Amino acid sequence: IIQGNTISSGSIINSIFVSANSPGNTNDVNDVSDDGNDSDGNTTDDTTDVLITADPSIEVTKTFVSNDVDGDNLISVGDVLTYTIKVENTGNITLRSIYLEDTFTDFDGNTVTPTIAPPAWVSSSAGSAVRTLISGEIATYTTTYTILAGDVASGGIKNTVTAVSY
Repeated sequence: IIQGNTISSGSIINSIFVSANSPGNTNDVNDVSDDGNDSDGNTTDDTTDVLITADPSIEVTKTFVSNDVDGDNLISVGDVLTYTIKVENTGNITLRSIYLEDTFTDFDGNTVTPTIAPPAWVSSSAGSAVRTLISGEIATYTTTYTILAGDVASGGIKNTVTAVSY
């Protein structure tokens, strides 16, 4: 299995040494593997090198639930929206220095401020530290927003989150 650190290094370099004894221990033999490619100028005992291409990729999804504070079964003034943000490393290398750019506006285009800004890190599926994800790992973040009268008057809230790895 090729691990993230190997991918990050850009290659796998491999050779093997074999030693054997003949019956009666009269003739010991040994050899170091060769990659079988003599056109590279090395005709004996060279390593087998496999180059690996890094393919960084990230995907972010966001969902929300509404805490209907006033019990009117509508999203209205004072209700709290809780957003869950999932950031997945869909590439083949470890990503570091991951930051979220989380933008809230009302339907009139006015910038509004979430209760928790920036989004709070909750956990990662493989135990990586904040702002780091190994290949296939998912980090979870949360943020909240309390609905204001201006949001209702504009018709709603728009929210966009972008994940960036530097």
